Amino acid sequence: MKNLLFMMLVSLCFFTSCKKDDSSVDPVQMGSITGTVMSSSTSIAGVQISTSPVTGSVLTDASGKYTINNVPAGQYVVTAAKTGYQNNSITVNVNSGKQSAADILLTSTQPPTNGLLAWWPLDEGAGTIANDFSGNGYNGTVSSGVTWLTGGLNLNGGNNSVNFSDLGFRLNEGSWQVIINAESGKKGWILCKDDYGFRDDGMLELGVDRKVYFTLHSSVSNTGYTITSTSIIPINTDVTITAEWGSQGMKLFINNNLEGTNSYKGPILSTGRPLSLGINQGDPASFTGIIKDVKVYTTYIK
Repeated sequence: MKNLLFMMLVSLCFFTSCKKDDSSVDPVQMGSITGTVMSSSTSIAGVQISTSPVTGSVLTDASGKYTINNVPAGQYVVTAAKTGYQNNSITVNVNSGKQSAADILLTSTQPPTNGLLAWWPLDEGAGTIANDFSGNGYNGTVSSGVTWLTGGLNLNGGNNSVNFSDLGFRLNEGSWQVIINAESGKKGWILCKDDYGFRDDGMLELGVDRKVYFTLHSSVSNTGYTITSTSIIPINTDVTITAEWGSQGMKLFINNNLEGTNSYKGPILSTGRPLSLGINQGDPASFTGIIKDVKVYTTYIK
């Protein structure tokens, strides 16, 4: 009897030890993501690389290359971001024990440098200074009623503005370029270099009809010359406005489309008042909406 019990216990232990442990967890299958970030034919260093779902974040090296290790198998969206370039993403599948390639091409948002006098991205996010990224030092002063937003600022109408230099922006020939995002159809000044007596000054305005008005005044003829856009500016949409004057006459562009011309050549030489964003010094009714990426050139750019 004792022998029989002993044999039963041995058998039970044997089968118990051989039974599979259903509670065990398979190890996570890992892979990696690698690639190069380029702009045209040039590699870009210092680009922030991130993934969704989140696995990690790295910077590209001096050759524009990056690697993210220990990535669980699955599908990911890989995003490349760097100031001065438009973000771009690519979808990649990561397999266990393998390296997945994710090369990304970025498009530069840097303005052309030929004739660039001032460039205010307006992406500070806070403070009272609008920094000039042209390298020429034309920083602006932001009034207290302005609201900083991601990638721009809202002038909120009224008497709010950003004021720059007077002397530095007296130009016989030049271009203004600005991106706006209108919140309403209210009349509002976008960019002005006005004068006490409307002499040799210039201004960009959004009318109540949601059209853009580009006006220059002549001290010689005491006359105003205006180009009115044929396009109606949409609400809550980014729109790029370019106004030019000089040897080729006045030109107005909306999103790179020529809206009108005038044979009057300028100049803009008004004295005593600064170049101002969002306000005409004699008529404080600033633009209602977002303004960003403002540039001034000493030549035509279109």
